[in-house]
Amino acid sequence: PGNHNIIPSSISSEVLILLIFLNVATLGSGTVPLVNNFITFLVSSPETLIMAIPETPGPVDKAYMVIAISISGIIHINIILIMNSKEEIFDKAKKLHVSGNIKEAKKLYLELIEIDGNNFLFQNLLGTTLLQLKKYDEAIKHLNISIKLNPSFAESFGNKGIAHAEKKQYQEAISNYDKAINLKKKFFDAYLNKGIALKNIHKHDEALKYYYFCIKVNPGNPKIYSNLGNLFLKQKKFKETLKVVDKAISLHDKFAKAYAIRGETNALLCNYKQAIVDYERALKIDSNLDYIQGNILYSKMYINEWGNFDLEISKLRKEINNKKKAVTPFTLLSLIDDPKMHKDVAEKYSKDNFSFFLNKEKITSKLKDKINVGYFSADFKNHAVSHLISDVFKNHNKSLFNIYGFNYGLKKDKITYKVSKY
Repeated sequence: PGNHNIIPSSISSEVLILLIFLNVATLGSGTVPLVNNFITFLVSSPETLIMAIPETPGPVDKAYMVIAISISGIIHINIILIMNSKEEIFDKAKKLHVSGNIKEAKKLYLELIEIDGNNFLFQNLLGTTLLQLKKYDEAIKHLNISIKLNPSFAESFGNKGIAHAEKKQYQEAISNYDKAINLKKKFFDAYLNKGIALKNIHKHDEALKYYYFCIKVNPGNPKIYSNLGNLFLKQKKFKETLKVVDKAISLHDKFAKAYAIRGETNALLCNYKQAIVDYERALKIDSNLDYIQGNILYSKMYINEWGNFDLEISKLRKEINNKKKAVTPFTLLSLIDDPKMHKDVAEKYSKDNFSFFLNKEKITSKLKDKINVGYFSADFKNHAVSHLISDVFKNHNKSLFNIYGFNYGLKKDKITYKVSKY
C-alpha cells in the first residue's frame, strides 16, 4: 500500500506466520532472547517479508506486530511453564527415590528425559533406578548416555561399575571405579566397591588395602567392617572376622549381612547355638538374604534340634521351587533327597558364585592310550568321604586309566599319605 514501506516479496503473510510457528516449534526449549531475536529477524530481514515500521503503523503493520508480540509472549510463558514443570517433576522424583519408591521415581525420570534428554543428571538418575530394579543392561545404557553428556561426572562411572559388578563383570567394574576415583579423589563408595570387586576375583591383599583406606576416610561406616569380615572369613581368619563384624553391628544393630557373616563364622567354629541366633536375627531383619534358611536347618541338625523339622523342610522346598537362593548345594545334600533339585541348586550356585572362573573356551580332546581321571577334594584325610571312596581309587584299572588327585584341603594326615599311593 502507498503509505506503507513494505519491501515486495513472494511470501504471503499466512506463510510468514506459519514459518514463525514452525521455527518456534523447532527451537523448543530455546532461550527467550534467542526467540525474540528470531522473531525480529523474521519481520525485519530482507530475506523474508520485511516490514519497515512507519511513524504511524497501518492495519497490516499492526497485524504483524501483534503476531510477533503474541508469539514472543507465548514462548515466554511456555518456557516458564516447562521450567516450573521440570522442577516440580524432579522434586517429586527425588522424594520418591529417597523414600524407596523406585518404580514410580523411574517413571518420573523418564518424563524428565522426554522434556530434556540431554540432561546428564536425569540420565544418571534413571540409570540408578534401573540398577536398583536389577535391570543392569538398561542401566548401563543410560549411564553411558550420562557419561557421554558429561564425562566429568564421577557418579555415573561409579554406578556403571556397580552394574557391571552385579553382572559378575568384575574387571569392567574395576575399570569404571578407577575412572570415578580419578575424577573424585575422595569418592568413598568407589573405593569400597573396588575393594569388593577385588575380593570377588580373589585379589585379597589388594582388596584389604582399599578396605583399610575406607576405614581411614570413614571409620563410622558399618559396611566397611562387614565387607572386611567377609574377606577374613574367606581367608579362614575367624578371630579377625568376629572382631570386625562385631564392630559393624555396634555401629548398626540392624545390619542383616553382618549377623549372617557372624552366624557363618560361629558355625565354622562349631558354636551352632550362637550361629542359629545370628542367622535367625539376620533373616528377621532381611528375609531375602541368600542361603540363610538352609544354614539354620543345617546348624540345627548338628545339635539335634528337630522341632518343626518337617515344616521347615517343606518351606525350604517351596523356596527352592520359587528359584530363591535358600540353600547351598552341600547343605542341601543332607536335607532333601531329590537329585534334580540338587542339580538345579548346584548349577545356580556355580553360576552366581563362580562365573568369573568358568572356562568358556571349547575343550577339545585327543584319543590317547589311557584316559586321565582327576579327583578334586579337600577331604583327602581322616574323613568319611576318603574312607568311603578309598576302594574306588585302589581298584581303578591302571592299564586303562591314569589317576590324579588334587588336594586343596588344609589338613593332612595318615589317610592323605595312604590315598596318595593309589
